[in-house]
This record gives sequence, C-alpha cells and structure tokens, in this order.
Amino acid sequence: MRFLRTLTLKTDVITGAQIDDVASDICELANRTGVTVISSFNGHKIDAAPKMKPNDIIKQIKPESATD
Repeated sequence: MRFLRTLTLKTDVITGAQIDDVASDICELANRTGVTVISSFNGHKIDAAPKMKPNDIIKQIKPESATD
C-alpha cells in the first residue's frame, strides 16, 4: 500500500477507552488506510503513521511507562 502524504484522518476516542486499546486501534487504522491518524486521548494529541507500533503511541502519553 502506498502512504498518502497529503491526507490525515481525524478520529474520536470513545469515553472510557484505555490507552493500550486506543494505541492499538489507531495504529491498525493507519496501517489499513495508509494515512496518518490523529486523535486526542485525555487532552493529549496523539498521532499514528503507517508502520508505527502501539508502543510508540503510548510513549507520546506516558513516556516513563512504555517499554520497547
């Protein structure tokens, strides 16, 4: 799949969602669509580009608790 450089996809996160689930879902969506997915989680802007891993997203929110 070709990465679409000129588009982004903005999403809303369901209230009560956990960061692990959100990270997994937006990474999956980015990989399926080939576009960067942008969202907000507890007041933090998060984004996932194709080929990113959920742990990369978790590091955006709480860098001290993410592991490689």
